[in-house]
Amino acid sequence: MADLKRGIGPWDAVARGYLPPWPVLRRLVAGAFFLAAYFLGRPRVPGPHLQTTASLKMAYVRPPRSFEMPEYQTGMRYCSANERYLRPTLYCNSHAPEVIALAHHLGAYRLADRDYAEAAFEFVKRKITFELLPLGEVEETIRRGTGACLHRLALFVGLLRTAGIRTRYRLYTLTSMNTSTDTVGGDAGTKWSTETGRLLYHGQAEAYIGDEWMVGSIGLTPERQASLGSPITRFGEVTLGTWYTPDSRSVVAVESIPYGLNPLVRFVCRVAPASIDRVNANIVEQCRLGRVILDEVGEEEYDARARLSLQTPQPQIVLKKREEIIFRH
Repeated sequence: MADLKRGIGPWDAVARGYLPPWPVLRRLVAGAFFLAAYFLGRPRVPGPHLQTTASLKMAYVRPPRSFEMPEYQTGMRYCSANERYLRPTLYCNSHAPEVIALAHHLGAYRLADRDYAEAAFEFVKRKITFELLPLGEVEETIRRGTGACLHRLALFVGLLRTAGIRTRYRLYTLTSMNTSTDTVGGDAGTKWSTETGRLLYHGQAEAYIGDEWMVGSIGLTPERQASLGSPITRFGEVTLGTWYTPDSRSVVAVESIPYGLNPLVRFVCRVAPASIDRVNANIVEQCRLGRVILDEVGEEEYDARARLSLQTPQPQIVLKKREEIIFRH
């Protein structure tokens, strides 16, 4: 409801795509049923993945912000057009002073659109550390220096819209979540992490540059991608269907992150702080290990090897009819 507080009325909220489209609504309903069934069926005494903050010794310590915040100066140029894919939307206030200052720091209105978009992409990918937490205003992400998939995506979209580049979201859920299920421990914890992971939306940005939509799949930081053996994604690179496998029924192109996604995340963070804490702590460790890999072989060499391994053809099983085998009565 943040945009409504800035004077956005209900009809304008509808026009900007705040109401969840059917694929998102269907997933939210499924998530509500899963969570209801899970908590109604679990024992009275919660397992370690559902401990309360009072009984939990937190393992995660938020890393310090890895960049200095640029200073906003009155009169800095920004796109004020009230047009689709250019205007502020939910969790993406492209008019925020912090966003405008960062955009100018990265080259807005000085670099060509393609070069600026790539600079913004690299900044968000490398400087905003992954942390699983509820959605908030994009300027909070800048101040904190951390955020989950949609935090980082919203910041990238906001930076491009500030510079007058039309940008939209393409949201989706993944068919599997295998990067955090080993962090919660036990069968119950693994089931919880897997099922809730499938309910969390991810996404990529699509920027209209040079009469075409260019993909910006922020993905993970280079360190975390190295720890997982994945290539380091680049601006303009198609990743859906190649390195990430989305649930085809969940994919939507929208102007805004819709209502409904944040309450689900807030609920999970509230009732399962131990699970969230362990995921975040594990991610910090993954990044540390990934940095060791990149320092040893170099980022370019690592990326080349990772891409080559994905291109290696896999053996295929072919079933053929054997004509010489005949069964007679």
